[in-house]
Order: sequence, then C-alpha cells, then structure tokens
Amino acid sequence: MRIERLVPSEIERLRLREVGRAASTARLLGRAAARTLCPGPRPRAERGAVALRQSFEELGPTYVKLAQLVASSPGLFPDVLADELRACLDSVPPVAYATSWR
Repeated sequence: MRIERLVPSEIERLRLREVGRAASTARLLGRAAARTLCPGPRPRAERGAVALRQSFEELGPTYVKLAQLVASSPGLFPDVLADELRACLDSVPPVAYATSWR
C-alpha cells in the first residue's frame, strides 16, 4: 500500500472543509434546540423530536441513517423520538447523486 503525503495547502483545505461541516451541523442542531425551547401548542418533547428529524433530513444521508438507527431501536430511545424518526425509514426526500459524492 502506498501512502501519499499531503502538502500544507491540502491540509489547510481539509481543515477548512471540516470546520465548515462542523459549523453547519452546529447551526442546524442549534436551530432544532431553539425550536424545542420556544413555547408552542405541542409538548416540548414532541417539538424537539420534530425539529431533530427535520435537522437530520437537512444534514443529509449520514444523519438520516442515524435517525433510522434510532427509529429502529425504540427500546433504547424515548418513544416520542423513535416514533417521529420512523418517518426517516420510509419517507425521506431524495438526495441528488452529485450531493452524495461531495
């Protein structure tokens, strides 16, 4: 197996890309937390589960897979969360091929 070395400019690009991904994830999950804490007609747990599902769908295929894992393990997670994430088992919006290979 041949191991190639990364030049400093490539390392910087990798770091910037990873920081960008982390910032996007934090922003979307923070928005889900804010939606959960805002008062509303539904119980807080239900609002949180809906907000988390929407964030996972927006974050992409890796997070949808995580949601599917939670949905298929209801004994390990709260029922409200598992029930809401079951929507990720069947009715997930399609992702463009080009997006999945970024």
